Amino acid sequence: MCAIVGAFNIPDIYGNIFKMMRGLSHRGENGAGAVFDMGGDTTVWERTEFTIPELARKIAGPDFSKSTMAVGHVRYGTAGERRSLNEAQPLMARMRNERLVYLAHNGDSPYMEEDRQELVNRGSVFSTNSDSEIMLHRIALSASDDPITAIKEGLREYRGTYSLLMLVKDGDGVKLVAARDKSGNRPLALGRLGDGYVVASEDVAFEKIGASYVRDIMPGEVLVISKNGLRQDFIYDKPQPGPLFQCNYELDYLSFPSSKIFDIPVSEYRKVLGRIVAKRYGHLVKPRDIITFVPESGKFYVLGFCEAIHRQHEELILRSHSDRSFMQESTRVVEDTI
Repeated sequence: MCAIVGAFNIPDIYGNIFKMMRGLSHRGENGAGAVFDMGGDTTVWERTEFTIPELARKIAGPDFSKSTMAVGHVRYGTAGERRSLNEAQPLMARMRNERLVYLAHNGDSPYMEEDRQELVNRGSVFSTNSDSEIMLHRIALSASDDPITAIKEGLREYRGTYSLLMLVKDGDGVKLVAARDKSGNRPLALGRLGDGYVVASEDVAFEKIGASYVRDIMPGEVLVISKNGLRQDFIYDKPQPGPLFQCNYELDYLSFPSSKIFDIPVSEYRKVLGRIVAKRYGHLVKPRDIITFVPESGKFYVLGFCEAIHRQHEELILRSHSDRSFMQESTRVVEDTI
């Protein structure tokens, strides 16, 4: 339940990456990180165990005008320590032929402990307690010199769920790689801004920078974005038929109401469920009862419920913070520098 964003060849890449991350800050506050390719052998990579404004303050300083590619991550910890700089993403690994891979992951694995132990038995050394690091080790074990082939081979061996973005640097230049597991468990969308491309967990991030939605990354797809344009590939070399296991929690609770997840408008989905509840329990509402919602994820359920029973809702509870739409774990306040 994290957020990932990426960009290639867009204007003000520093500012726009942070705007997209802020647009998805409802997806986590256990850490944030970003990596920017600065040309040549240089990257700027920074992480924090706290929130996005602190990351922006840590990473400010360099001239990002020549940067053409970046990946950002907003963490909601489901594996490893809940709040840890070491667990913050993107994770970085140096692989075969001096290849650098920065990985940002949304998903998890019920087989984490088994797979970690199997890799340790084969000689892998882990630096985090994150299930995401398993993917890096799987990719590193590939004997292929081609980075996309290595990524595909590594992902075939990973037994968890994922939508992910990778910034890959090697002798062939720099690439932005987006991938989604064949079950389609977590969302990932492609957008366009000017002559460049953006990728994000939710298309609401595109609204923050004026980008247009193009399409979802397909289940099982590997999309490579570089100076050569878009190159579509598949983890299993071709689309894999079979059932999808899309996460209902994305639609029920986690995603922003104006997003479209799995090709379904989130707000409309919640209103439909509200109408279903009204059909079952609307008769229990008395004339003097007040119908309200706890911000913000319950709002559209209530709208659907009230439409079905022809009642007005009341807004009784207002948020006192602007960046979140669900639980706020910390009381740490960081001045907004974005």
